[in-house]
Amino acid sequence: MVFFKIGVVIIKKLILIFYLGLIFISSNYAASNIFISPYIPNIDENISLTGKANPNEDINCQAWFEVNPMVSAPYYGYIMNSVEIPSSPNNFKVVGENVNDLSVSVKTGIWVTKSANANSEGIAVVSQSNVPIGTYDIKIGGKIKDASKPVKLKIIASTTVKADKNGDFKYTYKIIKDIPKTTVIHLNIENTSKNISIAGYKLNIHKGWNSISVPYNSNISFSNSSNIYEIITYSNQKWILNRNDNLNAFYGYFIYAKNDTEMKAFILDSTNYSRSIGKGYNLIGIAPNDKDWNFKNGNILVQDLFKNFSVYYRILSTEGELYSNNSYLEPFKTYWLFSSKNTTLSR
Repeated sequence: MVFFKIGVVIIKKLILIFYLGLIFISSNYAASNIFISPYIPNIDENISLTGKANPNEDINCQAWFEVNPMVSAPYYGYIMNSVEIPSSPNNFKVVGENVNDLSVSVKTGIWVTKSANANSEGIAVVSQSNVPIGTYDIKIGGKIKDASKPVKLKIIASTTVKADKNGDFKYTYKIIKDIPKTTVIHLNIENTSKNISIAGYKLNIHKGWNSISVPYNSNISFSNSSNIYEIITYSNQKWILNRNDNLNAFYGYFIYAKNDTEMKAFILDSTNYSRSIGKGYNLIGIAPNDKDWNFKNGNILVQDLFKNFSVYYRILSTEGELYSNNSYLEPFKTYWLFSSKNTTLSR
């Protein structure tokens, strides 16, 4: 009986060790230290993702986005030119929502078409694995299920990359130039997900006063520009009316809107920015770099903003909250900065 109990204890310990080993192995196989550059890429630019895994491990990579096709009832259609397909193994998939059917045509010297009928919910899927590496023109189209509702297309591309002998890997995704600016690319690298906005971003502007900043020098437009009464900033102890369609990084702005509207901000450039700050109060925003976006969601420590460390300063939110040196400032928000002397903000 004693030997039986000892045997049970040993078996339980072996099972525990086995499960702990599984946990250790599975965590070892997770891709980590994912770094994306550039974090807000421009149209027709490469997104580079690097990271760590086990030596010689295969890493599953996926990128997908949604678009609204052109509609001329009862038909819908969408065209993408110069789409780069990576080497095998790969998979290219299109999902149509609110459709009766879906056809995907790829130009490989001649046009080759693959089609599918939608299910009862109006969802159709066309998928092709191991597409030969190359650059293709792609046409997507079909009939709409319910003309009173929008049609959505989800474009999904996946591939596998191999880590080197040190466990380092790199995945490159080429932005399709025909997708609209501010489209969000959803990137899935094994157990890590990242959402990247292409060439700009969207901000909701509410009726009344709004405080905003932009992380890049940007050209702006509104879904209804007649709703915008004025855009102002404060610098060198005076209010300044913004009279053009550009907003600058490191500046904070107040926007007065007559009604709710949407603002699109398109990146003009993404170089390292700096701004000269005059003595007294200034409205500021922040301009994160790729490291800030990757590791701190774009947040920046107050003490990391200044080149002149001898300056006395205070930073407050537009609601009057005081920030310390160890506080983080967030992108797209506006802050009041008081400086005892002229200084420079940089990142």
